[in-house]
Amino acid sequence: MKILSNRQFKVTTMMSAEDVRILCIQKQYYTNGDTEAYNALLDFVRVRDNFTDEDLLTITNDIYTHSNINRLKDEYGCSDEDVFSAIFFEVARTAHKHVEVE
Repeated sequence: MKILSNRQFKVTTMMSAEDVRILCIQKQYYTNGDTEAYNALLDFVRVRDNFTDEDLLTITNDIYTHSNINRLKDEYGCSDEDVFSAIFFEVARTAHKHVEVE
């Protein structure tokens, strides 16, 4: 692979509220959250144009807090921590990277 020398790159991590909504539906997340909390999560996503790891952890924690963890633990056969990690994996996988050559 040839890398452009003497060039600067800007990498952006993007995700849409629709991406998060679809993830929650497909994985049956956020089943214990009300409409107000769900809309707050989607608004958190809408206002960002470059997601940090901290943002991804915030999204994961919100989903984890408002999901039926016991069902997920039974389904995955794992601990609370493993469920959190699995949700983080799915959130991070939903995000996509974009690179600009400056």
